[in-house]
Amino acid sequence: MLILAIFLSISIIPSISHKILVYIPKMGHSHVNFLGHIADTLVEAGHDVVVYTPEYDRHVKTNGTKLARTITRANNFTLSDDAEHLSDNAWIRNGEDISEVYYMIAKIATIQQVVCEGTLSDEKLLARLRAEKFDLGISEILSSCGFAVFEKIGLKKYIGAFATNLVPALTDAFGIDNNPSYVPASFGRSGDLMNYAERVENFMSSLVTYVIGHMVWRKTVAKSFQKYVRPNFDVTEAISKSTFVFVNADEFVEFPRPITHKIVYVGGIAVDKPKPLEKELKKVMDAAIGGAVLISFGSIAESKKMTPTIKTAFVHMMRSFPQFNLYGNMRSMTI
Repeated sequence: MLILAIFLSISIIPSISHKILVYIPKMGHSHVNFLGHIADTLVEAGHDVVVYTPEYDRHVKTNGTKLARTITRANNFTLSDDAEHLSDNAWIRNGEDISEVYYMIAKIATIQQVVCEGTLSDEKLLARLRAEKFDLGISEILSSCGFAVFEKIGLKKYIGAFATNLVPALTDAFGIDNNPSYVPASFGRSGDLMNYAERVENFMSSLVTYVIGHMVWRKTVAKSFQKYVRPNFDVTEAISKSTFVFVNADEFVEFPRPITHKIVYVGGIAVDKPKPLEKELKKVMDAAIGGAVLISFGSIAESKKMTPTIKTAFVHMMRSFPQFNLYGNMRSMTI
């Protein structure tokens, strides 16, 4: 009888599923793609997953998921094309300039404030999410509004995520020490092997990024939380209570640093399984005798906005490799 009971228990356990909410604002195609693949992976594992997507960036055409149920909130605000996109022209931005760092962080914070206030003030939407009675929530840490949503609907168990590698300025909630003597700053130019002068430079870059980030955040996004959640709501404390943190990086190539048991590297989860090429594309690839190289700049650095100098540099680079066929989506760029 005992053996039968154990056998039945083992048979039942794999069938247990949970209801999971994944918060995916349409801000950055790669971020949406990463979280959408997490949602699909959970659906394939037998869970009931709902993706909530507040619309924002019209350049992002997908909600990231193919399998999960979706709830979409149309934006009720209007922004200029410059304000809508994360970078009006990434090709002319200098990540080492303090003013440029402030510009980028302030822009992201302003975007998040507008999108977040729309969600947190929508009582009908929040009631719908609350009625789902979710067991677990997942939100990217950069999109911290997700944690405010969890608080509003009474969701106590959740997981944080980074669609990038670990961002030093955002990991203090987990007690992770990003020692600038060997952990490169987010907007720095050093690797993890630095001489003394480079360590000083990296330290200053890390300090500036951290101070600007937290200062801007308090002026914008944090105010939304205090207004719509509760006056003493501390999003950093809420983030620190994440059970785990999914990181879209390979632990073997990530910059080394002490981490905690909460950090789970899931690099590659957003990469689809390879499929046979379409006939025309296969023909093109087969014609590449020396090999084929795909040139892609992502959704932030739009190729059509390249300066003439950068265009010329790319043309010279391509001419330096005549043995390879180079391909890329140049988005209406004239060379």
